[in-house]
Amino acid sequence: SSVSRPGVSNSAPPTATITGDGLYLVQGAVPAIFPGPLVMPQFASQVSDAGRAQILAWADELGLLSGKTDFTGDGSLPGGITGQIELTVDGRLVSLRGLPDASSPDPKPGSPEAFGELWRRVASLPQTLPGELGAEQPYTPTAYAILVGEPPAPQDGLRVNIMDWPLDTPLVTFGGPVANNSARCGLVEGEDAATLTPALAQANQLTMWTQDPEVSTAYGLTVRPI
Repeated sequence: SSVSRPGVSNSAPPTATITGDGLYLVQGAVPAIFPGPLVMPQFASQVSDAGRAQILAWADELGLLSGKTDFTGDGSLPGGITGQIELTVDGRLVSLRGLPDASSPDPKPGSPEAFGELWRRVASLPQTLPGELGAEQPYTPTAYAILVGEPPAPQDGLRVNIMDWPLDTPLVTFGGPVANNSARCGLVEGEDAATLTPALAQANQLTMWTQDPEVSTAYGLTVRPI
């Protein structure tokens, strides 16, 4: 299961995710400075089988598994934040949309407020599922989705950070073309992901990437942990 805010940022991970093997992943806190890290740190806690069953029971009790999937109601504003909750129920994917607003203390089942309440519970499992989560540990992604495009524009007063792309696959041919051939998108996984992880940890939002810092064209990366 996962809760996310579509369209906020391609590089931003979901607010919370529970993987198939029961790891509860959340984004770590970072200093509110610019430029921020290229890849936000993540932390993982193991959720018990009983805890995962309880999440599906919440969704059922809140009337969110009865067929309706859009709970935005009349409260969705142009440009406003819409949340998405994805649940695997009996082998099928249930994708729900609504407003991540949990202001109602006693929501009516099947209502936008019920969606907001489920969002609140899943996004704060250490408080809503006490005793069903293990200790929190740093999490290293096993794969990355990467968008390769134009280098970020230099910012006055900020040092330009240039880094060497550590993989053998050239950035100019990485993945496949997207956005009318103005960028390329692909997946890095396995040993390549392990090789890339330390470099990503040193990069920030203004990092320019090259194959050879002396002669190569510079690129910008947008990175989404998988």
